[in-house]
Amino acid sequence: MSEERKMILKMIEDGKIKADEALLLLEALGKSETTRPVEYDEPEEPVDVKESLYQMKTEMKEAAREAKRIAKEAAREARIRAKEMERAAREQARQRREQIKNETMRDLHEERRHYQENDLDLEESLRTTLDGVGGIVTSVLSGVEKAFGFNVFDSSYTFEEQIEGTFGDSENKKADFIHIQTANGKVECLGWNREDFRLILVKKIRAGSEEEARAKAESRVTVSHTDSGLIVDGKSLNGINSGMSVELWLPKNRVYDFTLDTGNGRIALEDVNAESIEVRTSNGRVSMVGVEGKVAHLRSSNGSIRCDGGIPLLTAYTSNGSISVASTDSDSNTFELTTTNGTIRVRVPDCDDLAHDFDLSTSFGKVKVDLPGAVGGYQATAKNRLVDTSTGFDTYSRKLRLAAVTSNGNIVVNPDEEI
Repeated sequence: MSEERKMILKMIEDGKIKADEALLLLEALGKSETTRPVEYDEPEEPVDVKESLYQMKTEMKEAAREAKRIAKEAAREARIRAKEMERAAREQARQRREQIKNETMRDLHEERRHYQENDLDLEESLRTTLDGVGGIVTSVLSGVEKAFGFNVFDSSYTFEEQIEGTFGDSENKKADFIHIQTANGKVECLGWNREDFRLILVKKIRAGSEEEARAKAESRVTVSHTDSGLIVDGKSLNGINSGMSVELWLPKNRVYDFTLDTGNGRIALEDVNAESIEVRTSNGRVSMVGVEGKVAHLRSSNGSIRCDGGIPLLTAYTSNGSISVASTDSDSNTFELTTTNGTIRVRVPDCDDLAHDFDLSTSFGKVKVDLPGAVGGYQATAKNRLVDTSTGFDTYSRKLRLAAVTSNGNIVVNPDEEI
């Protein structure tokens, strides 16, 4: 092996040149050896390999810089050509718009001259054309009205109606029934210190005229009153993009069976006594303050639920919102609470003889229970689920059965919880 090849391999080993650079040098050296004339009379002049390598690396760097310069120049020229093409396209588009404008004006002048020469009524022709367009628009809007239940040109009208009355003798009779169904409006049932009731209906109706709106309100809302209770039905308003809010004032000294349902709005009960309560809203919160009753079933598809006590048997479900309830002073309270997204809070009495039966679960949150006055005192914290029952649960008179589930939120049980 020649000295030059050994030196090239040594430079690769020392990391002074890369393998691809060494390959180029070896190829160049091979060509040089095959083409070099053999001289026997005179000795070969020594070759400075380091100098040759340095020269080759310098030439390669120069070639790379030149290639980079050429690439930059080509990119600059490409950008210039692109801008020129963009300007040309814009100018072509402007000329085309001008051409269309001129052709349109020429056609209009030709049409006008045609009508004038043939003694045609231009105004009547235009009216016919517009009538045709109007028919198309009317057809489209009619389809919208059928699909969505309202006309885009309708206006909204508001009507308020008040109804007053009394129920029959409350002695030795069942609870008065209160059945309310509405759409796109709130429902409020409030207690007052009077013997009669007052019903306030606020109807918002979409229609082409006030007369039409009033007719819709009268035909789609019914109110029935007997000695045994009250029925308000405005559910069909939902189909015509209208709504009705209901405010009902009731005597505090009577007991009621409530069934309340609204398609879009909150439901509130305050200062009333109930045998049973069933509440449902598809979009709104549910609130019960100062309500005394035996059993309640509360449901909201999108809203919070709050009950400050007075209901020993309660179920509450919401798909998106918090649930806050307080237990009663009754000997036994049973709560079943479920929310898919929200915190569950339960306030319990501060006593020394409360037995518990818990099944509390959260997917993303914590379970925190603090019952300092319960049987033996009880505190617990769990990451996802807590299942626990007081020893001898059935032997105690004061009991709390609580099943609570949330997919995203904490579950908190203690005597000081804000409701």
